[in-house]
Amino acid sequence: MFVVDDEAELDVTVTVEALLAGRPGHLATSACHQIAVTVGYAGADKVVKVHPAIRLRQVRKRAIAAFGISQADAADLVLRLPGETEDLDLNAPVTTIVPRRTCSTTVDLVHTVRPQG
Repeated sequence: MFVVDDEAELDVTVTVEALLAGRPGHLATSACHQIAVTVGYAGADKVVKVHPAIRLRQVRKRAIAAFGISQADAADLVLRLPGETEDLDLNAPVTTIVPRRTCSTTVDLVHTVRPQG
């Protein structure tokens, strides 16, 4: 169990109230210590390994870096599940898209604005 945005492993014998110590937060549960996210972009795949406590916005950021995409070209990039048309919520923890009993998932990095021509 992890507090989202905090990579420290938590003591599962402690109450949620004590874990959050009066601050707002969300918990993510995972048996994995690392999540392998296969990211598809422009016909290529890269694996980005992340901690289960990070949010999808960090997965997006690391995927952009892994593909060497410039900030200007990355401005309209979003994450989607393969074959889907709905953008993933970048504020959600990565664990929300990892299938049960696995430590990996697959996403697509796609442009929301397509050039017409």
